[in-house]
Amino acid sequence: MSDRANLVRVLTTTTGTGTMALGTAYSVLFMTSSESGMVDGRTYTYLVTEGNDWELGKGVYTASGTTLSRVTVMASRIGGTLGTTKMTLTGTAQVRIVESADDMGALRGTRAVTGISDTLAQSDLGRAVTYSNAASIAVSLAQAGASSSFLDGWSVHVKNTGAGTLTITPTTSTINGGATLVLAQNLGAFIWSDGTNYHAYIIPLTKPLLAENNLSDVSAKYTAFDNLSVKGADIASAATLNLDTATGNLVDVTGTTTITAITLSEGRERTVRFTGALTLTNGASLVLLGGANITTAAGDFAVFRGYAAGVVRCVNYSRISSATAFSDIKQTATTSATGVVQLADQAAMEAQTAGRVVTADMFKSSPFAAKVWAQCVFSSTLNASAGLTNVTDNGSGDISFNYSTNFSSSYYPFFGASELAGAGYWAYPYSHSTSTCRFLNVNAAGTVQDGAGTWSFVAFGDQ
Repeated sequence: MSDRANLVRVLTTTTGTGTMALGTAYSVLFMTSSESGMVDGRTYTYLVTEGNDWELGKGVYTASGTTLSRVTVMASRIGGTLGTTKMTLTGTAQVRIVESADDMGALRGTRAVTGISDTLAQSDLGRAVTYSNAASIAVSLAQAGASSSFLDGWSVHVKNTGAGTLTITPTTSTINGGATLVLAQNLGAFIWSDGTNYHAYIIPLTKPLLAENNLSDVSAKYTAFDNLSVKGADIASAATLNLDTATGNLVDVTGTTTITAITLSEGRERTVRFTGALTLTNGASLVLLGGANITTAAGDFAVFRGYAAGVVRCVNYSRISSATAFSDIKQTATTSATGVVQLADQAAMEAQTAGRVVTADMFKSSPFAAKVWAQCVFSSTLNASAGLTNVTDNGSGDISFNYSTNFSSSYYPFFGASELAGAGYWAYPYSHSTSTCRFLNVNAAGTVQDGAGTWSFVAFGDQ
């Protein structure tokens, strides 16, 4: 069948039997090809007349140059003789875009085949061809566009009512992207050519919803849904796990092989139960929750969805254990982490980065927290402390606090005090470095001496 265009009747100055240049409209009562909206590359049925001669055929329209090829001559009358010969134009012809009988929308008839082999012909254009045999049926189909036949728009309806499988095999061309089209019993197809390859719509015939297609009870929606939910055969774990070949929407994945990629077509969904411990590797094509690898346990479930460009996303992960292990969600804090608990590291604490979770070991990294503190007696015995290795008694009234972690520089604040019976004593800072701080206990007369009380010390800063 051809495309259609309204009221196209133009003059052509073309001579010979080749492609025709479409000129101006025959009169103001008609339109040119561009005025009527003819589409570049489409096939149209034309009628060209010159004198008493005419030619009815099909050709391909080219918008650039405004030409119409003469691909197939359906009929012609030249010098009174009827045939399929091309006219030899002399430059004074008229070209009309018309509609022929095989351009009509209705079926042109039915051809019934009961054998086990058949060939679809150009003459099957617009027809319904039925097949019925208990054995397999092989049907051949010529290459689309070959020998000026099976051009863009050629179409046919086929129907298989027999128990045997119907297999349609084009020459060279593909059909729905493959080498063959297979139709089981009670399936039909509408097949059409694009001039290079074939395409087909598959149509259920007698029972659109079949029990063997797991839709045996559509009146009860829950039953129909349950019929569609199938537990498939187990799949062994592999570096690339193919879920497209799963025989159900729920499958068990066995083994412990690390999975780095999953094959799952766009839009498809599979629920997977893991029977052992393996690693799911997060990456560009396998996107996992939280953007991190997942170590499975026997009994864990995961739901995967296929996306474009071969990307598969894990949209849900459920562990067999009642609670998710903290080790599975914790990670070093990063600015790009999403969907997981972000822990504050030392840099985040010192920068006071918002939105981070502080664990006990990181609290000391806050710029507002004391890095070192202690209380001890004058004999250097520690009563309580944090951040100290020990205290050194350097002599009477002379003590050094030694840090377990050095400060990043000697520019840090510290404070010391001595608590003695009576008055007139104070703690005098004698020296400090990144690793220690030394204090003297001095009385009112300036004498360094011990006392019966205690030392207290605290230091802040960056370590």
